[in-house]
Amino acid sequence: MRVLSLMCETNQQLFKLMTQYSFFDGFEIRGDQMIESLDFNTLRLCCKGLLIYTCREENQEIEQIKIDYVNALKEGFDYVDCDIESWEKLSESVIEEKERLILSYHNFNDFSFSEHLLQVFEENPAGVKKIALMPHDTSDGFICLKRFERMSGKKILVLMGGMGQWSRIAYKSFDSEWSYFCLDEIAPGQVSVQKLLSEHYPLGDKNTEIFGILGSPVEHSLSPKVHNLFFEKRDINAQYLRFPSENLSSFFYNLPDYVGRLSVTMPHKQAVLTYCNELDLVAKSCGSVNTLKRNANGFTGYNTDALGLRFAIETRVENWQEYNLLIVGAGGVARAALSVFFEYKDRITIVNRTQEKAQYLANEFGVNFCEICDLQKLEKTIIIQATACGMGEDISTPIDLELLCESSILFETVYFPSHTPIVHHALKLGAQVIYGQDLFIAQAIEQQKIWFDGMSLDFLEMEEELAK
Repeated sequence: MRVLSLMCETNQQLFKLMTQYSFFDGFEIRGDQMIESLDFNTLRLCCKGLLIYTCREENQEIEQIKIDYVNALKEGFDYVDCDIESWEKLSESVIEEKERLILSYHNFNDFSFSEHLLQVFEENPAGVKKIALMPHDTSDGFICLKRFERMSGKKILVLMGGMGQWSRIAYKSFDSEWSYFCLDEIAPGQVSVQKLLSEHYPLGDKNTEIFGILGSPVEHSLSPKVHNLFFEKRDINAQYLRFPSENLSSFFYNLPDYVGRLSVTMPHKQAVLTYCNELDLVAKSCGSVNTLKRNANGFTGYNTDALGLRFAIETRVENWQEYNLLIVGAGGVARAALSVFFEYKDRITIVNRTQEKAQYLANEFGVNFCEICDLQKLEKTIIIQATACGMGEDISTPIDLELLCESSILFETVYFPSHTPIVHHALKLGAQVIYGQDLFIAQAIEQQKIWFDGMSLDFLEMEEELAK
């Protein structure tokens, strides 16, 4: 079940929102946020689903919480939520309705819960046990799942923060009774109604296959939006989630079996090779992986960036073979570009802020190397900007902007934001720009083909979705 948490001050606000979002399975009402008594008679007219009443001692006197909880249970609420720290003060008042009690434990600093806590939960008479933890990496969250599996009865796991957001979507995969959503993401990791709908997250069930994007950072990734749309349009029982992680060894060691296919982004496109037992020819050629598909013995690694780069340049640039190619960067996208344009290696130059990395790649692929400070005016040159410069809030540029000219063609592989500082400058000069969205769409289509034996959305379907 999907439960929408509502923090309202008045009955009018509350009932308006409950009517507007009646497609949720239930509502959690934060009584400690209201400035007037709850209108129980109108409440049940607005909600036929699950109703949870929650107050926290830090916001309300315990004696008032006792009164409110007794009234809520008497008036037909399905559950009241008692924090473990307030349990002894509250339990005497509501223990006769033990099956309608939620015992909650919150750890806002860590992801661990002790054997002692497990025992407390097992021995407690509350009908539902809820644990909310703060993982520091997605792999921490996977470890939490193993501990959570040992709990019996009705149970809920909430992984907080950006590292745990995926758990709020995939809750059915690990037998959590329900999950909580919100109107506005006022804390990292919460999932708003807008995100839930705009990224096409399906309800899912125990048999839903989990896909995701592995990287750091991934909060701005458009991948959930387009891949979940694909699942929706093709009636595929799957969910695509964000898996931010910096600890690959722990991530893959603790990865649940139901996570079968992954996208890989910065900074893991090369490091993830260690966790592949097979590589396709393109991934072998460029030494970089951005797509994983589980096989009988592990994962097969693929690289769809290479095909995406080639597709974008071939479709956007007339007579592109007549241009020189400057590759800026030395990571996974740079390697993909070097592999897919290898037949033009005499016309390729690579630069990077870390000179040694660029030199190493130049020697590996047999292309030209240049120090950034020695670059000349980039006339009749396709510049493949393959670094993280300009991503998110970053306003840096990878090369001196004065090197660009009207005959330059800039391929900006960053797609968030679409207009990075170097893109702004190129447009001001009248130079042609190929946007990162082109690469993103093309490589995403190739990923879907790999995962689903040639089936995918087409370019226009994805482009229309991203324009919304």
